[in-house]
Amino acid sequence: MWAIRVTTKASGTVSEARGDGRQRYMIDLMQRYLDDETIVAEIDALGVRLFHKGDEVRSQNVEPVQPAQPALLLASMAASDEVRIGMALVVLFLEQPTMSNQVESAVGLLSPARAEQMRLFYQAAVYLQREIGARGKANLPDLYSGRYGSPKPKFGASVDNTNAALDQLAAANAKLPGEFTALVNWRNTYRKQIDLYLYKTGFATRA
Repeated sequence: MWAIRVTTKASGTVSEARGDGRQRYMIDLMQRYLDDETIVAEIDALGVRLFHKGDEVRSQNVEPVQPAQPALLLASMAASDEVRIGMALVVLFLEQPTMSNQVESAVGLLSPARAEQMRLFYQAAVYLQREIGARGKANLPDLYSGRYGSPKPKFGASVDNTNAALDQLAAANAKLPGEFTALVNWRNTYRKQIDLYLYKTGFATRA
């Protein structure tokens, strides 16, 4: 069973917010997002150890106590300002592929730009899984290849084929808002998650 403690990033109520309905809705969502400390504890429990001992966000004191809200966890990761937490979505999808059924629910909890980033991280995980194999885990379903005009993912894909697909995702990623977004080598950024995943799960090879 999934277990998450809801620790909000901000205090206050929606009634104190000004603006149209969409603005008030987004403010409400921001108040519901899990804080970074809670996120790290939750994904650690799910098999993704993001930080080493001594890192500033790492916590040994947060214990999940409330009922399952996996979509909120995914959305909170995508909304985090800590880059490593956002990128950990790729590793989390590889480690816990059944969370794919929460992606669309999580997307509904995000701003348009953050939602698009989550879709891209998810689809990158799909292509990376097809290259390295599922390794006894469930297959990540192809949710967004049609959205980005990228090829249908197939197991046994070569590095070159995967790179071609990741390049199409990278082109979409570079168009998202952000001061440095267009300067990031997104293909390499996605690819780094394979090594993190294999290291964290104890696999020495990609075969």
